[in-house]
Amino acid sequence: AIVTEAARAYQELVLIYYLNNNLPAFLHAILAALNLAEKSNSPRELAEGYATMCLVAGAVPQLNLAPVYEPRAIAAAQRLNSSSIWGFVLLRIGTYKATVGLWAGAHEATEQAIGHYEHINDPRGVGDAVNVLGILLELEGRFAAALQAFTDLHTLARKHNNVQHEGWGLGGQATDLLLLGRTEEAVVKAQAALQR
Repeated sequence: AIVTEAARAYQELVLIYYLNNNLPAFLHAILAALNLAEKSNSPRELAEGYATMCLVAGAVPQLNLAPVYEPRAIAAAQRLNSSSIWGFVLLRIGTYKATVGLWAGAHEATEQAIGHYEHINDPRGVGDAVNVLGILLELEGRFAAALQAFTDLHTLARKHNNVQHEGWGLGGQATDLLLLGRTEEAVVKAQAALQR
């Protein structure tokens, strides 16, 4: 139980260090969380650890380790069959696949993550996944669809008073409006984003 709790604590630190852009501490927390999860054999911590490693390993394609961690994350999630864990795992897998240009797989995983988060009424999870969907659509050059995703994110954020998602939604809208040649509207959204 102590090892499982330690793994859980390190998984929380992963997010904190990521948001603070502290790369050395971020990588240390990921590895510590996964090592402890493997020691405890807790399905939740294993699913989260493997999914996070899949995402991070995908950023270093020369290592080709992401495809090793993806099925491990899925197997651990299957042991629990929890929508919150499925949302977590699928969102990270979708983000990894978007990073390496596996568009169809990225869409499938991200949209499934949205469905799982909606199923448990988790607006934070839905917003995180819609943000990834918007970025994915931008990477594909589908700027009008991305604009809609970021508009949806902003609407959801306002409904649930999530300032971070408001900023992401407004910033995404500004980017896509600019890419669509709607410069004046883009400036308005960008200024609004800066105030969030």
